[in-house]
Amino acid sequence: MRRVLALKGARWQGAFVSFIILCMFGAIVLVIWRGRMLPAGEISMGELFTFILYSMFIGASIGGLPELVNRMLKAIGASERLMDLQEEAAEPVSLEARTTTLPLKGAIAFQHVAFHYASRADVPVLRDVSFTVEPGQRIALVGPSGAGKSTVAAMVLRFPIP
Repeated sequence: MRRVLALKGARWQGAFVSFIILCMFGAIVLVIWRGRMLPAGEISMGELFTFILYSMFIGASIGGLPELVNRMLKAIGASERLMDLQEEAAEPVSLEARTTTLPLKGAIAFQHVAFHYASRADVPVLRDVSFTVEPGQRIALVGPSGAGKSTVAAMVLRFPIP
């Protein structure tokens, strides 16, 4: 859905920029036509230069509108997301000391774990990952960017993975 909207927005932005370019070329043709009036003395060199300069300013200003609208729409979407997060119910937090301790053994085991993000179901991040970490043992996750190191850490800490 997001991809379809992005493509639709890109098409509209491309059409608008094409329209602006067409208008700029129209202004250039008008300048050339008005330039023929220069030798006849109907306009001065200063007026012709001013016309060209104003045409460029107006065209550049209008040509920047799609990017401005795009930024505003992104800001609106981010603001809506922030409002949604603020409206969620807070988790109950108790500052009292615990009376019971959690029975933690400290061992972590991954057995044949596979994972892919919902947004890119065709690209697996983890494939058949298996390892065991005993209490007190230190390990290192090493690999190139995108290999799944942060994903494994998020899974171990039980963070929500988007």
